[in-house]
Amino acid sequence: MKEFVLINELTREEHYLNPKKKNVIGRGLSQKNEQFFLTLPDTTVSKLHATITYDEKKGFWVFKDHSKFGSKVNDQLIHNEQVPIEHKDVINLGKGRFQVYDEYVDDITGTGEISINELFSQKKFDPNRRTGHYPEQKNDQAKILELVGIVLMLVTFILFFMLMRGE
Repeated sequence: MKEFVLINELTREEHYLNPKKKNVIGRGLSQKNEQFFLTLPDTTVSKLHATITYDEKKGFWVFKDHSKFGSKVNDQLIHNEQVPIEHKDVINLGKGRFQVYDEYVDDITGTGEISINELFSQKKFDPNRRTGHYPEQKNDQAKILELVGIVLMLVTFILFFMLMRGE
């Protein structure tokens, strides 16, 4: 069974899908007293916008739109219909954009190897997801790299002036 996770492209929040339940997505105001898997405080999202379920017989995940105006899966409008979803798909819900990842696929190719070109050219690929880093760690790493860059610039500047003075 595939373990899927939705990752919010803006916040990098991870939402793990439960294969045993109907994963309900919406504004959280359903009249059916639904337990929401993902609540989106967005007025462009319907109260009960969509569901994601695992079809055990067929062996894949299914995205079903229940919204007033539809959703997009891989930039294709889905309105009151269902489509299978898979690793690397992108789902647009209102103003939100989510990446779908299979927890058991190691990389883009599924082979365990990533080329540098693939790593940087794939818009859908999230390097934080692959390395297990979280947004806080990424921000700390960015700050450290920025400081290292500043220190290297200062050292270069000092060495340049020492050479110019003949020391």
